Amino acid sequence: MGGHVLAVLDGFDEMAKDLYGDALRHLRAFNLPLLLTSRPEALKGVKPSEGLFPGIELTKLTFDDWSTRLGDSAGWASVLGRLNSHSGEPAAERLANVLRTPLMLTMAEAFHASGGDPECLLKPAEFSSQGALEKRLLDAFVPRTYDPILNPSVPKRRRWSAERAGHWLGYLATHLKKQEPDAQKRDADGIGPQDVEWWQLGTNMSLPTRMVVSGALCGLVSGTAVALVHALINAPPLALLSMLLNVLGIGLAFGLMHGFASKIEAGGTFKPSRMQIRVHGESRAVRSRRVRESLLPRVGGGLAGGLIFGIVFGGGVAVYAMLLYCPWPLVAVLFGNWLAVGSLTGLGTGIVLALAAWLETDAKPEESASATDLLRTNRTIVLVQAAAVGLVLGLGYGTAVTHFNGFAFGLAAAVGVGTLTAWGRWVVLVRLWLPLSRRLPWRVNAFLDDARARGVLRQVGAVHQFRHARLRDHLAEAHRQPEQPTEGRSR
Repeated sequence: MGGHVLAVLDGFDEMAKDLYGDALRHLRAFNLPLLLTSRPEALKGVKPSEGLFPGIELTKLTFDDWSTRLGDSAGWASVLGRLNSHSGEPAAERLANVLRTPLMLTMAEAFHASGGDPECLLKPAEFSSQGALEKRLLDAFVPRTYDPILNPSVPKRRRWSAERAGHWLGYLATHLKKQEPDAQKRDADGIGPQDVEWWQLGTNMSLPTRMVVSGALCGLVSGTAVALVHALINAPPLALLSMLLNVLGIGLAFGLMHGFASKIEAGGTFKPSRMQIRVHGESRAVRSRRVRESLLPRVGGGLAGGLIFGIVFGGGVAVYAMLLYCPWPLVAVLFGNWLAVGSLTGLGTGIVLALAAWLETDAKPEESASATDLLRTNRTIVLVQAAAVGLVLGLGYGTAVTHFNGFAFGLAAAVGVGTLTAWGRWVVLVRLWLPLSRRLPWRVNAFLDDARARGVLRQVGAVHQFRHARLRDHLAEAHRQPEQPTEGRSR
């Protein structure tokens, strides 16, 4: 107006929490007029003396607000007239109370845009309570948001159907609800868990299921690699036996280690981490304490996994030797050899990982600019750790046995160790198992980013949140686990 431009910074509260202070300091140095919108909790520490306007807090919406948003639609004209008549009609008062929140006003727009008749919202027989009326409006939100006709600007590759999107969003909402076993996890406003953390997705599956999935994938990948190497130096029957034993041994070993690491969170096995490969930074005492805290769980888990691998592989070799009528002393030697190899390998893996804690530090999601940033950082760290373990164990095993076996063994160790990290669990459960079981789409990151762009989710640093706790709870209630549609895009 008048040739002037007002800069609007919307969603200040969606940046990483630890960046609030720096951002406000930079804004104070901004001399031009600026309109900043945010949720109140992000600006609690701001004082009028700090150079920013103390702010205006929005109150409940009024009839004028409803008229501005809904008045252009012919379907709402008669309804707005009844709401403005002050007749004391219970149905009209109930709808007026619902429309006083921005969330429900948006839901009312979505309800009408998706084909709903606003007149039916005033039928007392269908909506005898405010909760029933809110539920009906919330039911229309996802169909409206994911309707390809009403959202023509959405790229075709992201045009998921409303049914599938609702199912996946319901899974995310249910995931958050399952993180709330008691009321203690609610904040001062009575709101439960909000953060959709990529490293925690899939953890509402039972621990035995996660152990089986992680162990099976690790066993198949590593066992197949080992068998391919053995096929170059052994007869096909022996290579096939080697593959079977490695799949079982490696799968059981790392499945057990996954469960062990999940039960003992010391050392931050499944937490995102960052590497600090520099001389200056954390003190030596802090790093030494982190190594000590990681030593027992990592070495213990490695040793337990190595024992399982040695027992399974050594037992299989012993059975094969007995079928060939080998003498009992030789059978015992073969079994003992693999038991020792498995134990030493597991011990070595645990020691390497424990020492690697010297270079690690817990990554704080509230300091990360985005989920993608934290995910990529953790992926790099995991690949470095896995390569270090694979190289150390591969060289050691190759020197003691054969070079070919050392290569295969190092590869198997690297893959197994990779699954025992935040990024590895993300790949196994979220990128593979949950899409296979139809709980989430194959392109999870794209779906989360798209849901944020559509206004279903919001992003706060490295985590996503539902736009409103009421929407989250509604999607969780509507979610039905048996109703799992196949993935695809609407046409």
